[in-house]
Amino acid sequence: MRKKLAIVDPSSRTLPYDFHYIEQVSKEFDVVFYCSKTQFNGDFISLIRALPNVEVKEFNVSNRGRVMGLISYLGLLLSIISNVRKYKYVHFQWSIAFTLELPLFFIIKNKLCFTFHNKVPHHYEKMTFWPFKIISRLSRLVFFVSETVAEEFIKDYKLTSTEKVKVVPHGVMSLNEDNSVLLHKSPNLEKELIFWGNVKPYKGVELFEFIPQNIPRSIYGKWDNKLKGLKERLLKSGVEVVDKYLTVDEILNVIERNGIFVLPYLKASQSGVLYTLLNYGCVFISSRVGDSASVLKKGGLEGLLFTYGDVHELIDAVEYCHSHYDEIKNKLHTLKIEYSWANIIKNGTYEFGSK
Repeated sequence: MRKKLAIVDPSSRTLPYDFHYIEQVSKEFDVVFYCSKTQFNGDFISLIRALPNVEVKEFNVSNRGRVMGLISYLGLLLSIISNVRKYKYVHFQWSIAFTLELPLFFIIKNKLCFTFHNKVPHHYEKMTFWPFKIISRLSRLVFFVSETVAEEFIKDYKLTSTEKVKVVPHGVMSLNEDNSVLLHKSPNLEKELIFWGNVKPYKGVELFEFIPQNIPRSIYGKWDNKLKGLKERLLKSGVEVVDKYLTVDEILNVIERNGIFVLPYLKASQSGVLYTLLNYGCVFISSRVGDSASVLKKGGLEGLLFTYGDVHELIDAVEYCHSHYDEIKNKLHTLKIEYSWANIIKNGTYEFGSK
């Protein structure tokens, strides 16, 4: 008889990731997916619902005001408690209201699994986040999406029970359900440098201000309000800035231009953008930070790395892209295969003491 697994993304924060993850683990488990109604990536809830061996329980956590959202989240947590005997494991992808979640975590600690996507929440300045410490101690299994996150977390939180640690790397990500779509990319690598993603202080886009103005530079993604001054300076220096959440079609149009994507992060343990770029065969360069640097090194692509803030090294990496384009394409394709979800998630992912 197949065992049942509950997977919980309380505010539907990472639905594309959830879809690919559930698509694989549902080959071993009957999956009950707890999530929230959402205005963003809602199509992926329908895709998850259509998967075999999957049931979706949808609440209204993130689509309402804070008070009503928390009331709805309480209903989600109570639903888990009432059904917990049916589940072999209850796997939370995120924590969004720790004081509400803590009683449940104590009740289900022998079944609790938790994924840490980062060592601490974004914008949190301290080295450790005390709710994460409690969750990691309570959980039967602790998942990390990259070796970088795992190593930093184990060291800073002094996590001694390493037999319960699971490193399940992020897999390549499509932007929509039709991953077989062939993009009409330019056959030649263009000169344009592109940043795509939410623009936060740690993303390092200030580097674009110092790149020579004869190189086309574009930044696509919603900006943090704290960076208004930087945005104005970049516009004055000739950078194209599109300050909004891009639709899937808009992102695909950017990818089709076949420019060089730049991941200039000051700090970032892992990056969903990285795995989307891998999926579509996009050439990208990265600062020597976190998961993106590790993946490029693993693929023999050290020439695509530069030191954060060093424009000269960035230009060297750009020139390397153009002079080694065919070689880079082949190595990126090899990485895409290696990071396919089928290669990453196999039977036994939830076995205690086995990475």
